[in-house]
Amino acid sequence: MIVLMLLTLVLGGLVVFAAWCAVRDGFGRHTAKAQTAPQIEVLPDGPDSLEGVLVVQLADGEITRGQYRRAMSQIAAREEERRPMSVPTDD
Repeated sequence: MIVLMLLTLVLGGLVVFAAWCAVRDGFGRHTAKAQTAPQIEVLPDGPDSLEGVLVVQLADGEITRGQYRRAMSQIAAREEERRPMSVPTDD
């Protein structure tokens, strides 16, 4: 009986922790603003690269971690499409 209660408490704690992490990272937001791509502003005295702008927006809380990860993965995909990496062959 005690083992079953402990197991239930541990599983409940894991569920609460997972839900807290998901909410903290912005998972499950159903607003139109959260589902759109982040708006990127280039500041005159700010970072020179798109990645730098995204970091500033993440640090300022303008975008969530999930939006940052999606934007960075899109940047990486475009870069790979433009300039694919070549793997050296064993000669």
